[in-house]
Amino acid sequence: MKLLSTAMKVLSAPAVAAFLALLLFAPEAGALQCGAGTIRYHPDGDIESCQIEADHEFRTGQGYWITCRAGTIVRQHLGGALKSCVIGKPQAFGRVQCPAAARVRFTPDGSLEGCD
Repeated sequence: MKLLSTAMKVLSAPAVAAFLALLLFAPEAGALQCGAGTIRYHPDGDIESCQIEADHEFRTGQGYWITCRAGTIVRQHLGGALKSCVIGKPQAFGRVQCPAAARVRFTPDGSLEGCD
């Protein structure tokens, strides 16, 4: 609270309001940022797919970290496991090398199903 009271003494009211809005409404770290109108849901209410607005890191059930590229569609299995996305740079999954801009597909347990 001391930081907030100091900020209020030093900054103008609009600047303080902008600072508070940033604290309250900024996307949470790691949150999936979906474009408006692009979200589709599974029957249980979990996100099935959406077009992501920022690169997003996922960890597959097999322990691989991958970065899905902004502006592309991400699909998730029922339960939230990554189903498919487009990667921004080449990545190896075991013995399989997937090129940049490939759509990678995973089974519900996180095993690589393929990339193209």
